[in-house]
Amino acid sequence: EELKEAAGEYDSDPESEDEEMADIRELAQQIREKKKLKILASKEKDVQGPRMPRTAKKVQRKTLEKEMSSLGLDMTEKNETHYAEQARSRSLQRKRKREESEPPTSVTRSRSNSRAPRDQSGMRDVKM
Repeated sequence: EELKEAAGEYDSDPESEDEEMADIRELAQQIREKKKLKILASKEKDVQGPRMPRTAKKVQRKTLEKEMSSLGLDMTEKNETHYAEQARSRSLQRKRKREESEPPTSVTRSRSNSRAPRDQSGMRDVKM
């Protein structure tokens, strides 16, 4: 660790930051501020009512694109983004048609055939 510190591996030079990195940091700060404003706006709404499920009100894609483009993000390649992909949905399955059950052949309970009768089970003596 001391050798790494002496070599200057942990030193960060703030002047070595170029203009592009500064733009990225500024854009990230704007996005953070916008996120905080949205959180505050949602807290100001009436929270006494019932909670809405996610499917009740979806965020429109155009609204999201407009907000991000107003912040300066390039939205020209929006078809390749993860939010543009359609979510997988379950395939519809047909319900099984109820089949008519057949009445039992005999009213008495049928015995299982898994076990042989006691007089036929076991070893047979040939002499008898």
